[in-house]
Amino acid sequence: MGVATCGNKYETAVRRGDWCGCDRPSGWIGGWAALTVALALGIALLAPLKRLADRIVFPGRRIHEADMDRVRQELAEPADTDTLEVLAHALLATRGARGAG
Repeated sequence: MGVATCGNKYETAVRRGDWCGCDRPSGWIGGWAALTVALALGIALLAPLKRLADRIVFPGRRIHEADMDRVRQELAEPADTDTLEVLAHALLATRGARGAG
């Protein structure tokens, strides 16, 4: 290949580019720089990826505070669990019908 061998197998590997150690940042400054870049990239991508995941999991769904307050008040009214169960099923059914339309 035209690579001069001087007896040191690591030096020959570095010259050929086979040794993976030559691609890594060297020293503690390089390590901290790589860590800082990875952390900044993670922080920058966190919000957009969370919004994307929310859109995939909950397509077209937006729950407003007024809706949540109304549902909480309605679910607090029943005195027994049977009435609460019927009311909860009715609320979920109407929420699903409104969201589908």
